[in-house]
Amino acid sequence: MRSLARLACVSCLALTTLAAGAQAQPQTADPRLLDADIESAVTDLLKGYALDRYEGDAAGLKRAVHHDAARRLVTDVYWGQPSDEWIRPLAYDLLDAAGAPGDQNKRTDPQNGTDEVAVFDTATVSASAMVEMDRTIELVHAVEFEGEWVIADALVIPKEIAGEASDEDRAQIEQLIRDYVVGFYEIDGDKVQGTCHSGLSKRSVEHAGNGTMGYFRQITFEEIRILGETFNRHFNFNPTSARCEVEIYYADDKHAAAKVLAASWFDYFHIAKVEGEWTIVNIIFEGLPEDQWQG
Repeated sequence: MRSLARLACVSCLALTTLAAGAQAQPQTADPRLLDADIESAVTDLLKGYALDRYEGDAAGLKRAVHHDAARRLVTDVYWGQPSDEWIRPLAYDLLDAAGAPGDQNKRTDPQNGTDEVAVFDTATVSASAMVEMDRTIELVHAVEFEGEWVIADALVIPKEIAGEASDEDRAQIEQLIRDYVVGFYEIDGDKVQGTCHSGLSKRSVEHAGNGTMGYFRQITFEEIRILGETFNRHFNFNPTSARCEVEIYYADDKHAAAKVLAASWFDYFHIAKVEGEWTIVNIIFEGLPEDQWQG
């Protein structure tokens, strides 16, 4: 299995800047400027999460993961039997199994477990990252809630099944993201929804009261079609020239992490291949200040 450092280097190579109506042309990735404090906080979060795995510390894991986290696993097993591929939600309460008899993640020497972290991008209250552990890679969206960084989304990848992404895989991932964004610009809700898994989690961090209470603003699979039908009726971004910058942070033959910088917002994505088709599974998004809009 390749190291996380190599995966991050290889997979963070596709920065595609394109007008929404133009054909995607891969370019060399621009270096991203990370907020040093956020990068450090997310790194500490994920290294602590890995250590809690090795120690079998269920309470520590549950502190690191938001109670409404969207943690997903692509699998072809159901009730112990072979099945079609599907996206399995990993319930928050499953973290309580850490340290129980049979826990294959627990180590007698937890300090020596693999805990390689790559922080791909940071924003105001969110970040895209990954952590490689002994048995799994987790693609992570981290968010800041009430002054603490926690895991909001994760796509869990057993290391033994992570194969090389082909050029075709990367092209399909880029096209999927492009179709998602162009669908908003073209006011085509079906096109937007068609890029997403039926179990889609699309959320942003919002604040209530005096601004200290954080909560998730959720957009469901059903709502994403409605949003696609209404969003650009208000903003009137030009479908042929509005911004659509795609960056792929990680890709293997079944999983990807990426970002799109669109006209007035950005999305962090977790994308999975299910039964041969790439689909958007998790999204964390933030709106941009109006002086940064481009459409």
